[in-house]
Amino acid sequence: MGAPCSAPSCTGPPALRNGLIALLGIMIGSGFTASMLLGRPAGLAISLAAHLAYLGLYRHFVLSPIIRRYGGYDRLTSYFIGDARRAQSR
Repeated sequence: MGAPCSAPSCTGPPALRNGLIALLGIMIGSGFTASMLLGRPAGLAISLAAHLAYLGLYRHFVLSPIIRRYGGYDRLTSYFIGDARRAQSR
């Protein structure tokens, strides 16, 4: 999930890290209420669709060519390489 880090400051007890991630999630999530999210479903759907379209186009037209050119992968592998690396780290 996170980027690898070899600096000494990035090491620490996993329980502390997991606890802080949970605390951060609770703090971010507490800023949203059900009435706020359910009161504007059309706006949220439009925003989500635009975000997914942007990510798909960015991945296809920007990331994939970079990975093909500098990584030496074929077209299909370069498109799915982000998912493969994420799956390997799990």
